[in-house]
Amino acid sequence: MHLAESSTPAAIPGAAIGEALPHELQEGFRLDGTTEIGAILSDLAWLGSAVRVRNQFGHELSTRVLQADLKEHRLVLDRSMSAEDESELADSRENLFLASIRGAPVAFQSGAPRKVKFKGRLAFEVPFPACLYYVQRRRHFRAPVPPDAGFLCLIQNGNLNRLQLDIVDVSLSGVRLRGRIGAGLRFGDGAKVRGAVMDFGPYGKLSVDIRIMASRAIDEAEAGSVYYGCAFLDLPVKAENLLQRLVTSLELSHRRRGM
Repeated sequence: MHLAESSTPAAIPGAAIGEALPHELQEGFRLDGTTEIGAILSDLAWLGSAVRVRNQFGHELSTRVLQADLKEHRLVLDRSMSAEDESELADSRENLFLASIRGAPVAFQSGAPRKVKFKGRLAFEVPFPACLYYVQRRRHFRAPVPPDAGFLCLIQNGNLNRLQLDIVDVSLSGVRLRGRIGAGLRFGDGAKVRGAVMDFGPYGKLSVDIRIMASRAIDEAEAGSVYYGCAFLDLPVKAENLLQRLVTSLELSHRRRGM
């Protein structure tokens, strides 16, 4: 591990470290759920990801994640460095950690690391952050929904019974739905649906307006299926936060199933 001058050699006051976050790390990518934070840090540990640490003195160090302890909520980092670098990092009360998961940037802040030994080697540990920024490769990444998840979209069909469609995948900007041809109601491209209820099971429900962007029938027979690509309209911030947590969780679960 070595110490290198960052692009901002002057000292960075603790209050300004948050301002050093890359421009693309917007609030829309902020996660503050313990489960989601733990899952992302575990991914960094599983990959043995390299991490850049920018300390309060304006210097950057390179290290590597050794373990994400989900029980104790602590992150263990490699401490193979010079005594000078080790001392400076230990004295830094606020630090910005920058890494990536398969090209998707991850960033979080933490206080002064504690010197420990991990499996007989020198290490630092820091507590899990209160929040973390995870920027997916595409804002509109579509996370597939497991078939057994049972996520549903419920649409009120006038005074008739509600139409029930399966949620096939979801992104921060929309969903893909699947319904039966024989269900009766068909939506044309461009149709606007008000008050569609998205039931994401344990993640919660959203009542949101959607627009049908495209439709495709697999089989025109009564037992056939029709798919709708839908865009969310005028999402409130609270709904965006729920979708961010949901998409992140689904994406990580999908990747692990494919390993």
